[in-house]
Amino acid sequence: MEEERTKVLIAIEKQRVVEKEAETNKKMAISEAEKVANVSKILMEQKLMEKDSVRKQQEIENQIYMAREKSLADADFYRLLKEAEANKLKLTPQFLELKFIEAIANNTKIFFGEKIPNMFLDQRLLGTSCNSYLRMCLKRRNQ
Repeated sequence: MEEERTKVLIAIEKQRVVEKEAETNKKMAISEAEKVANVSKILMEQKLMEKDSVRKQQEIENQIYMAREKSLADADFYRLLKEAEANKLKLTPQFLELKFIEAIANNTKIFFGEKIPNMFLDQRLLGTSCNSYLRMCLKRRNQ
């Protein structure tokens, strides 16, 4: 009987040991799962922070690009505005007369020979100073 009692106690102790081992394994599995979950959470937060950082960098680059393009456009607009003002100031009757005379001078033909043709110009297109200059040149040629 003593022997059976010892076997029963041994069986009870083995069962307790198995239960304790199962409980320990369960706690270890829970601990491992929590550790994996925490690591996964940390990695996910890290990826989110990296993406957020990349997004902020892209926004900054976009702002820099937009500022540069805006300043270039403003500079181009200012340059065109100043050119238009300068052209408006340059557009005087004297300047137009000068350009007309230069155009005629660039388009004239030179004839060599005994007979030189007379030059006929529209009196309305030339100013009085140009007419007097042309008359003086024609008088010199005829003398």
